[in-house]
Amino acid sequence: YDYTPNVIGKVSLTQGWGSVAGFVAYDGTAEEWALKGFASIKATQQLTLELLATYNSDDNWYSNGYEYSFGGHLKYAATPKLALGLGGQYFGEKHGTNADDWTIGGVVDYALVENFNTKIAVNYNDGDSYADGTFSGFIRFQRDF
Repeated sequence: YDYTPNVIGKVSLTQGWGSVAGFVAYDGTAEEWALKGFASIKATQQLTLELLATYNSDDNWYSNGYEYSFGGHLKYAATPKLALGLGGQYFGEKHGTNADDWTIGGVVDYALVENFNTKIAVNYNDGDSYADGTFSGFIRFQRDF
């Protein structure tokens, strides 16, 4: 077994307008690497645009299973407790099959009380990997300490 360590790096910047971050990871066992870039831009006090892009040299521990991907999410803070979001992501060249897939979805974030939040998400997934489109989603309750 090869005990070469994995290497991970991050560079980020946060300002009043939003933030950007870049990540790089090397999987020593698979001898492959991954890149991810993320931007969060405050268009207004209530409206935030988030952008994401990834690239993977091949299948590895940090891979999302595709060679590349890009997506976006628009989040609207309706009230101090309620935020609504819509987004989508494209996944290109799935490792092993070269399938191209995509997903679109909506998210509702609600602060039940201070430090206790819930998130409800519904997504529609389609593309080459799906005979018919599928729906997925989740409900999450999160307590922060």
